[in-house]
Amino acid sequence: MWDHGVQLYYAPYYFAPIELKEKWDQARSRSGIKAMSDAAEYARLTDPNITIPFLEAIKPAQEIWNARLAIQNRCEEIALDHLKSGVLRAFAFEAPRTLASPAIELPTRLWHYQSSFSATKIMFESITFLETRVIGPKRAAAVLQSKLPAPEKTNRVGRPSYKADIERAFFSLLADDVIDLNQSIKSQTMVIREWLRENCKDYEYGPDKPGYDLIRKTLNPLIATEQKKAADKL
Repeated sequence: MWDHGVQLYYAPYYFAPIELKEKWDQARSRSGIKAMSDAAEYARLTDPNITIPFLEAIKPAQEIWNARLAIQNRCEEIALDHLKSGVLRAFAFEAPRTLASPAIELPTRLWHYQSSFSATKIMFESITFLETRVIGPKRAAAVLQSKLPAPEKTNRVGRPSYKADIERAFFSLLADDVIDLNQSIKSQTMVIREWLRENCKDYEYGPDKPGYDLIRKTLNPLIATEQKKAADKL
C-alpha cells in the first residue's frame, strides 16, 4: 500500500474537498512580496516622496499569507479527522529502515497525538516511523482488489450452492470499503443480497435469498480472518 500513497506533507491538499483545493491553488498563486511591491508602487504614483511605515507596507502581503494559512489549517484539520476515523490510511517504515523492511499501517489512535504534516519522523509509543505516506479509500480498495485471489470456478449442477457467491460478494464489498468488519452480519445482510442480485444473474437472488443463517455461517470465518489481519498490523 505504501508505494500507492502520497507523502504526508502533501496529503492535506491532495485529499482536500475540491472547492478547498481550488482555494488553495489560488492562494498559492498569489505572491505576498508582489502585493507589497504593487501597493508601494501605486502609493508612489500618488506621492513620489511618500514614506511608507514597514507595518503599513507589509499589510498586503500579510493578508495573502493569513488567507493561505487559514486554508492550510482547514485542509490539515480535515485530513487529520479522516486519519483519526480511518477514512484515510497511513503507512510508514519503522526506524531504522532497511532494504528488507516492510511498510506497516499506522494505527488510527496515533493521530490523536500527532498533528504535524511537516514531520519527517513520527514518534509513537517509543517507536519512530519514517517516510509516512497516506492513501485514500478508493485507491486502497483498488490495490486490495488487485491482490485478492481470483475466485475459483465451480461447476454448478442441480440445486445451486450459494457459498462461493457469498464469499465473492464479501471480498468485493470489502475491497470497496462497504463491508464493516466491526458491524453485525445481520445489519449487512441486505448489502450482500443486493450484490448477489446485481452480479449473479444466473440465479434468482432476492430480498430474502439466500437465507440469513447461510450468510452468517459463510461470513463468520471470513470476518474473523480479516479482523485478525487488521489486529496483527497494529
